[in-house]
Amino acid sequence: MPEVLIQNALPILFTDDISVIAMGSNIVDFQLNMKVVLDQLNDWFDVNLLVLNSEKTGFIHFKTKNACEINGILQYKNKLIA
Repeated sequence: MPEVLIQNALPILFTDDISVIAMGSNIVDFQLNMKVVLDQLNDWFDVNLLVLNSEKTGFIHFKTKNACEINGILQYKNKLIA
């Protein structure tokens, strides 16, 4: 896995899937962090003859009950990530 994930996110590997836990104190930081993570993952996939399936890629926003709701859109390579 790319070394940048260790700095920016926590990868969790399954048999044929990967989940990434990423954090940001606000939506802008989160989106920038995810762009770096997705770029690095995509590069790693290319080198290892794998493909990031954008149709199956998604994100879930976890927050504490006291945190403000953050409404943001996550896109990668001009595709919306649901």
